[in-house]
This record gives sequence, structure tokens and C-alpha cells, in this order.
Amino acid sequence: MKRVQKHKRVHLIGPAEVRCNRSDPPLKAYVINISYGGLAIQLKETLKGRVEVTIFFADGNGGRIGETAWGHVMWCKASDSFYSVGIEFEGLNPKDNMLTLRVIQAFAGPLQGPNV
Repeated sequence: MKRVQKHKRVHLIGPAEVRCNRSDPPLKAYVINISYGGLAIQLKETLKGRVEVTIFFADGNGGRIGETAWGHVMWCKASDSFYSVGIEFEGLNPKDNMLTLRVIQAFAGPLQGPNV
């Protein structure tokens, strides 16, 4: 059965790190798309369960700013050299995820529906 997307996806390629526990070393990943509900990443490891994802944005000065959110792995698909992983956010909030929310809103529009 095909999953119905709750939110419009924003196609975005950018660096990220993911870990299952804060004590684990971060795994390098790339964001493929993102929405208010979650994101898809690609990495060389398989994931399952609850994960912490840090998404990096360019700061305009040659550096980067990271924002972290917790989520749950909803699916994982293997290909020849990497895994594509879908992660559903536990929630994004303006205090901790302002840049993430601004990027999504700029390309997908404001959040609509019962979660507003």
C-alpha cells in the first residue's frame, strides 16, 4: 500500500548528520527532501528506531549552521551503494528549528490543516 504524503515535499540536497544515540558518533548523510512532517536522507548505513538528525544550512559567510530534530525511521530502502531513509519528525518548533521551518515555508508554503 502506497503511503499518502501529508505535507508538500521540498526537494533539497544538503549535508546532515544522524545518530541513534547522542553518545554515538554521527553518521554523514545528505538530505534529499524535507517537509513539515519529516525528511528523506541518503547515507551508507541502515537506520531504525528513534534518531537525532542535524541538518546543516549555509550561513552566508562560508560556514554552516546546524539545527537538530528528533524523529522516527519510517522506511529504509537499500540501493547499490547507499540507503535511502524516511524519517518522520517528532515535531519542529520555532525555538529550535527556525531555519528549517523558514526553508520549508519558503518553498512549500505555510503549514495548513489540522496541525496548524
